[in-house]
Amino acid sequence: MTSINKGGRPRLSADQKRDKVIKFSCTQVEYEFFQEHAERAGYKQVARFLHDVNIAMIDDGQFSYSEQTKVNSELLAALIGLANNVNQAMHVVHAQGVDNLPNFYHSLQEAQQVIYNMGQIAQLGVRRECHIEDKAEVQHGDA
Repeated sequence: MTSINKGGRPRLSADQKRDKVIKFSCTQVEYEFFQEHAERAGYKQVARFLHDVNIAMIDDGQFSYSEQTKVNSELLAALIGLANNVNQAMHVVHAQGVDNLPNFYHSLQEAQQVIYNMGQIAQLGVRRECHIEDKAEVQHGDA
């Protein structure tokens, strides 16, 4: 027995369906920018334009971002303790007078350098380049 073709588009497989929605908020100026460029490129839908631009960037290897490093909880606790010690040392200096200022300022400069270095480490990011093929084989056509 033959199956009856009811017509219409064939069903897509589960990995080809676009069933995930990402909401994207922007200002009026940003929206007008996207809309203008979508129209120039021949798109009627801004969302479709943004989708295709992002997929093209990924395919071309132009999509990258900086992944923030995770600060070690022990390192963060040490930083908090160091800040507390500096605060207490300042209190002692104020209570005892100016005789201890040279030693205190030297220690303070060392502590500031450590705090600065820790802050730089915390801000460093790891540059990631993404390719969809790394995750799974995905087709990007009009399918």
